[in-house]
Parts: sequence; C-alpha cells; structure tokens
Amino acid sequence: MPLVSVVIPTRNRAHLLPAALRSALGQSFTDFEILVVDDGSTDRTPALRGQFDDPRLRWLRHESARGGGAARNAGIAAARGEYIAFLDDDDEWRADKLARQSAALAQSGADVGAVFTGYRVIDAASRKVVGRKVPSKSGDLYPDLLEGNYIGGTSCLMAKRSCLERLGGFDERLPSFQDYDLWLRMAGEFRFLSIAAPLVNYYAHEQKIWTNPDAVLAGLRLMLEKYGRSAAFRRYCSRLYLALGVRFAETREPERARRAFLSAIALHPYGVRPYVYFGLSLGGLEAVAAARRARSKLRRWGARNRQRSIDHG
Repeated sequence: MPLVSVVIPTRNRAHLLPAALRSALGQSFTDFEILVVDDGSTDRTPALRGQFDDPRLRWLRHESARGGGAARNAGIAAARGEYIAFLDDDDEWRADKLARQSAALAQSGADVGAVFTGYRVIDAASRKVVGRKVPSKSGDLYPDLLEGNYIGGTSCLMAKRSCLERLGGFDERLPSFQDYDLWLRMAGEFRFLSIAAPLVNYYAHEQKIWTNPDAVLAGLRLMLEKYGRSAAFRRYCSRLYLALGVRFAETREPERARRAFLSAIALHPYGVRPYVYFGLSLGGLEAVAAARRARSKLRRWGARNRQRSIDHG
C-alpha cells in the first residue's frame, strides 16, 4: 500500500488539470497514489486519462456534480494511504512537498492531525507572484483559526487518514469555506505541524470560488451557525461581509452592498470601516469604489516605504 494518497477533485478544468497532475507526479517522494475525482465534468476532462500513463494514477467519476466537498470525501473513502494530501486542480506543488510533509508526520505524535506549508499567490494571467504566506506557528491553532484561515487552502495540507475519518471529512453542505471548516474542526481535537516554506503555487483567477458571491454568502451563513459564538470569528466574518459589500458596490448592486455592510456592522459593531462604507453607499456606489481605490493606494504606498526602510536600514 502507498504511504500517501493524493486527492485531486476536478470539474470542467481540462485546461488546468494537467499542470496540477504533472506537479504531483514530479514529486521527489515516490511512495504515493493519486486519485483524480472527476465531479461530473462536461468538458474533455475524461479524455485526459489517455495522456497520463502512470500506474500510480486512479480515476474516479461522479456522473453529476456533487460539489468539492463530496469529491474530496470520495477520494478519502477510496484512499489506501496512511496520509492524505489534497491538491486543487488549478494549483501546483514544489517537488519536495510530499517528502517534507510525510517526514514531518512520520515523526509526529498521536495528538498531531496534519501538517501544512506556506504558499505563493500567482496571478494566472501574468504569471507574476503577487503574494506569499509562510507559516510561523504550529501546535494548537484553534484560536488563530477563529481569527481567519491561518492554514490556507487544501493544497497546503497533508493529514493523517485516521484524523480525517474521525472528523467525518468535509461538510458537503458548504458551497464555500469547506477547507476552513475542516481546519477548525480538526483544530478542536488535534494539533498541527507547519513547514515554513512556500511549497504550493496558488493561482489567482476568475474561476475561483471567491468570485462567486452567492456561494460565499451561503457558506458564511452556515459557518456563522457553527462558529458564530466566538467574538473573534464574528470579527473575521465582519471583514468578509465588508469585502463582499465593496464587491457588490463595484458590480452596481446597491441593495446587496448595503445589506453586506449592515451585516458587517451587526457582527462587529465596534469596527469603523463598515459604518464609513455604508454611509458612502447611501450617497452613491461610486463613492465606495473611490474610497476603496484610495485605501488600496495608501496601502501600496505604505508597503513601498516599509520596503525602502528595510533596504536602507
């Protein structure tokens, strides 16, 4: 049996999946299998099977779309490895990712459920690195996770299969935040290890779930039902509603923008920006967009000045 099972859920991403697969097959660590779970694709994804002649590859298929959570759970159920790593079909791994993560888990105690790595954010259109996150914490991450998704997406994580089975896998009701929800539930019972290196390339493009505000809103409501008793989590959700409000302002949806700003205020009444943006929205949505542009410009200016200080320090 392989030590590691790699689960790759996919749907209608025939143009992206090959790069993800090549990054998995190109790992320096070789004791693994790959389960590609096709969640009812209607494009040429099924035809890709003939392009990859590797005995480590297994293909599963849902005849109709059941969602990312169900696809990952199907992969977990079919996995034979002691450890399970997830790779999104539009991300890529550095060649030493599985080697470093499997070594970390092999040396861990029973109280550890998973290990995660840092990642680079790459603009898919320009192929430029636009951000990076390198974790600095391990152990009990529950307080940190209530303040936001400290771990990142599924492509960063390798978990013990026993841990995933104990938790019941991903919550298939969630149209978004499926990874974040699992990390929170995992943190309630297990500790995490982290690797302070960006071993994942996360590609930002217009087909990400975050570009679907309806899915984000539905996921937020369910997440608040689960974790809304925490003041820290409500503050985090307040920021998400604020970001959604700005997005609705930019897409000329005034009622949705104002509702989102009011939700941000209700979740964290002591924040200033939701009140400011709500007030601006009453005078016209262009004022909200102008305020956001000004704030972004100020943040870029501050970042440049901080970098100059470091360069000349």
